[in-house]
Amino acid sequence: ALLPLLSPVLRSEIADTPMTASLFGGGRAEKTQTVIIALLERLIPTTPQVVIVEDAHWFDSASWQLLERFARAVPHITVAIVSRPLDADTLPFEARRLLDRPDCLVIQLAPFTRDGSVALVNSALGTIETAPAIVDLIFTHAEGHPLFTIALARSLRDRGLLRVDASYAHLGLGDRSLSQIAFPDGVEGVVAERIASLTPAQQLTLKVAAVLGRSFDLDMLARLHPGSIPAEGLAAEIAAAERAGLVETVDAGQARHRFHHAIIGDTAYKLLVSDQRRSLHAKAADLLNSQGAVEGHPVASLALLAHHYEQAHLHEQAVAFLSRAAQSARAGYNNAEVVDFLTRALKIVEAEPRLAASVTRGHWNHMIADALKALGHYQRAADFLFESARLLDRAPPRSTRGALVRAIGGYAGYRLRPHRNPRPAAERDPMIAAAEINMTLSEIHYELNKVPFSLAEVLRGVNLARNGGGDSTSLAKIYMGMALISRALPKALDGNDLQEKSIAMAERLGDMPTISWVYMASGVFEMGKCGWTTGEAHFRRSMQVADLCGERKNWETSMSSLGNLKRVEGLFEEAKACSDATLAAARDRDISHSIAWSHNGRLRDLLCLNRLDEAREDCRILHGILNDPKKKGDTNDNSNVVDGYARCLLGLVDDDLAQARKGLDDAIAVVRGMSRPQVYMVQNVSFMCDAVWNLWRRTGDGSLLVQSAVVAKNGARMAKQYRAGTPSAELAAGDAAWYRGKRAAATKHWLASAEAADQRGMLYNQAQALFRLDEADCLPADQGGPSWQTLLAQLGIQRPRIWSIATA
Repeated sequence: ALLPLLSPVLRSEIADTPMTASLFGGGRAEKTQTVIIALLERLIPTTPQVVIVEDAHWFDSASWQLLERFARAVPHITVAIVSRPLDADTLPFEARRLLDRPDCLVIQLAPFTRDGSVALVNSALGTIETAPAIVDLIFTHAEGHPLFTIALARSLRDRGLLRVDASYAHLGLGDRSLSQIAFPDGVEGVVAERIASLTPAQQLTLKVAAVLGRSFDLDMLARLHPGSIPAEGLAAEIAAAERAGLVETVDAGQARHRFHHAIIGDTAYKLLVSDQRRSLHAKAADLLNSQGAVEGHPVASLALLAHHYEQAHLHEQAVAFLSRAAQSARAGYNNAEVVDFLTRALKIVEAEPRLAASVTRGHWNHMIADALKALGHYQRAADFLFESARLLDRAPPRSTRGALVRAIGGYAGYRLRPHRNPRPAAERDPMIAAAEINMTLSEIHYELNKVPFSLAEVLRGVNLARNGGGDSTSLAKIYMGMALISRALPKALDGNDLQEKSIAMAERLGDMPTISWVYMASGVFEMGKCGWTTGEAHFRRSMQVADLCGERKNWETSMSSLGNLKRVEGLFEEAKACSDATLAAARDRDISHSIAWSHNGRLRDLLCLNRLDEAREDCRILHGILNDPKKKGDTNDNSNVVDGYARCLLGLVDDDLAQARKGLDDAIAVVRGMSRPQVYMVQNVSFMCDAVWNLWRRTGDGSLLVQSAVVAKNGARMAKQYRAGTPSAELAAGDAAWYRGKRAAATKHWLASAEAADQRGMLYNQAQALFRLDEADCLPADQGGPSWQTLLAQLGIQRPRIWSIATA
């Protein structure tokens, strides 16, 4: 039932089965890897084995991902990776994780030593021993480069500068000295000299072969060769090149060959003049395009065709195949390749705008943005979405003032213009596409806590989608996005009505990715109003549908959000399990913001569970991500706040007051600039209360009054937007009163915090407020209800040390 997934590997089109037809994107790619790995497990014996991977420096991201998963799935193998030096900064995450495994052996192709060069020279010349002066001469120039070493040895022999007698190589300089010998510059120079030693016909054949890449077969070479020589006639010329050490036979039966080294192929290619290159690439592209299915030839990949057309300067065809290659890569969830193909296409179009209409360029920018967003590069994705919106609709606002003005106009349009019946497709489709762009940009800005921009964009999106008319996946998602934003604007937007419309429309349309996204966002909405049961049900529905259709991002966000919901309920072990699952998925794809979310979730759980050693490690990792200059623009306020107060609390535990003050100052600085906190920030207020409370008790520093006021103000904002924010808001208000000596007011607020938490089923917050009353000796003697000890027992946890670090 899964055989069609192997079509790309088998280079054969196999019709989808019902099972594979429902898979697309990341889910299809992941399932394909699973099938391949299952096949490899059956092919490899169960005894310990070594799998050797050659030329790993040529690997693409999909190859690294497959190999890393394979290494994890088959524990009885050792993976030996043979490669040139690899740059850790440019390697995909899967490669870095694989290379760190203890059962992975990396054989780095470093320069040869002098002794190694001796062996290499003897092998190249077929000798037993070579005169030391010859070895010194070659080693001085080649510096241990294996190809250079071999080429220099053969060059000296062919030029008569050394002689081989009785398997012994010695100098044959005559009257010349070593200083009079002229060597070509670098390895390419000596390879060019070796090529020049062939006959003109052999040289031309080698250059033509280089157009096809490192590997080639005689049949395709004969089709491409300008001399119209049959494959049989070219065999002798390739044999001569093989005797010269320039090519080697890969499969004699299929007449397949390859250049002995990539540098040889590159050098042969560079010896072609520009006009020759272009004409040969054009012919190669046409041959592969029109005769790719001829017996003996695999169907040419879209990427290869795009490459040939690019090099032929046939820009129209190059752009067409780059676009098709990007679509194919997108279907396989190969996001890095989507970005590569489409940025190349855009570069061509910049020079020749006639090759792509603005609508097409707009769609390309949107595809690049989606790929970058999936890779976790939010800020770069936003830049491409701005350009996409400019081309397909209108440029989004760049300033906060502009966003607010645009939002007011958008809201008026939303209220005054009704939802239409569907327009004709020619009118409707561009509107829906533009709506989708604005929705995606709004989603990014919501994650980055840029609410005015998010509001302006979502309102623009809803007006476009409603103007296009009828149901659409874009409108279903936009309605739910507006429901989330409605918590900040309860008088302007009816969140419950928008939620209901969104779910109904998604279910009517039956589009699984949309259903998954809508239920994920609906779960977040429910969490804000303390709908724990409904919220969990919606998260689980989202994950179930995401599993069926392969929407990994929706699955990860739902799992992470379920962790937030459990955390607010006080179920920290369950919350940590969700964060662990999200972290594993995020690491699989090296998504920095998802990794940050996972660590900030785990960090909060570990602090409450008194697992402080583990918390220190999560704090270290999170702080590193947030301060990586390459990733700083892709993290949100929530992660930065958690990082700050976690460093503060851990600093207090370690009696490091300098770290504690610095952590709190950093968290407060972020909170000061936060006007519209998001629902998953609800719990931060209580953690910040603990940070200030413990510092106050330790130092009595009056400057903490200002920071306490900031926390209280943030708590009040949170409570105004989200029902789940009230317990923490009252706790913060009580703390602020206590610091100012207002005992009665503090008691009143802490009791209100405990009561609000009890009403909302937030046992942790209820216990925290009662503990504060107990610690301050303000707990009324006639206080009814369970004690904080009883509540913590119900949650199955000990008293968190962070509640009272000074007296622990």
